[in-house]
Amino acid sequence: MTGPGAVRRHAPGKLFIAGEYAVLEPGHPALLVAVDRGVDVTVSGADAHLVVDSDLRPDRARLRWQDGRLVAADDGQPAPADLGAVTSAIEVVGELLAGRGLRPLPMRVAITSRLHRAGTKFGLGSSGAVSVATVTAVAAYHGVELSLESRFRLAMLATVRDGADASGGDLA
Repeated sequence: MTGPGAVRRHAPGKLFIAGEYAVLEPGHPALLVAVDRGVDVTVSGADAHLVVDSDLRPDRARLRWQDGRLVAADDGQPAPADLGAVTSAIEVVGELLAGRGLRPLPMRVAITSRLHRAGTKFGLGSSGAVSVATVTAVAAYHGVELSLESRFRLAMLATVRDGADASGGDLA
């Protein structure tokens, strides 16, 4: 396996105390807290392509880059829809790297979540936590440490590109 040593990043889940739906309207506040459950993303070397292992899905996904987007490695079809938050986060970091004259390395992205159990989500912001932890871990694996503001902005961009109608509260 090639690349630098493994990098692990964590993002906590969130709980809306008030304003969960109101915050989707401009100018309306919400009150959130981080919870003691979260998502861990570990990025390590891979022989080729990009491999995603996640306890959020039953099997491993093998992906490759094609025109700045991630597609299935074997047939070039779109990446699995259930990995939308992950692939969008990796693609955003890929654009950041490209802007710095770097190419994404082959890597294995392993995701472990304590924000669900046996396929049941608890409503604690798993997609937001996955986006933040993935952006942060993939960037760090490539030697790019992000400020808190940059993490938020890149994760928000990934979330919007994934098609989510989000306030960003879970990302913050």
